[in-house]
Amino acid sequence: QTTIKPMFGRERVLLPNATNGFIQDSTGMTVLVPSDNFLLSSILYYGPQTLIKTNGLLAWSPITIITFWSFMAVSGLMFSLVWLPRYLLKKSVSKASIVFRAWPLFTLFIAGLSLLCIQIMINSPSFYDLAGKVTFWSFSIFIGSIAFAFSSAWSMWILISKRTKRLRSELNVFTYYHTILFSLSHFLLSILLMSHGLIGLRLWL
Repeated sequence: QTTIKPMFGRERVLLPNATNGFIQDSTGMTVLVPSDNFLLSSILYYGPQTLIKTNGLLAWSPITIITFWSFMAVSGLMFSLVWLPRYLLKKSVSKASIVFRAWPLFTLFIAGLSLLCIQIMINSPSFYDLAGKVTFWSFSIFIGSIAFAFSSAWSMWILISKRTKRLRSELNVFTYYHTILFSLSHFLLSILLMSHGLIGLRLWL
């Protein structure tokens, strides 16, 4: 027998089939079938999923990037509750430092709107009508993904161009490097999404 060990949840015990593949012990249904593909080498069909052998870097990089981005997004929002009111009240915050810190926050705002559109479509009873046609929600996801990639790239450009000694003297060490990591997390996520064809995602046919 063999076992499927997900990161979360219980293990699934699979028993070898008499002919080919493995069956699930609880249902007796064939759920895993090994195969050889001349383009992809050895692959496994597990339910609706196609599993391809890969290296550890490619396997762990998506979840690492998403976890890193999620942490920076939450901390960036919390940190903005400190410096944004100070800027609005005109208290010792220069425009250069605001531009430096505002672009990653604006990029996060674009990502939040895109995720909100996705959630609204998923929860809608007419999901396929909203996603399969040119609607406000499907077009917003198309534009939002492009805007996120552009904004994350521009945020990195601002990061590089605004890194001056004067700016470093205005910001404390934590703020300075947190902003760098915040912008970097957006950029890495946009590269990950682009590698999966999710930038400029057009849901309609």
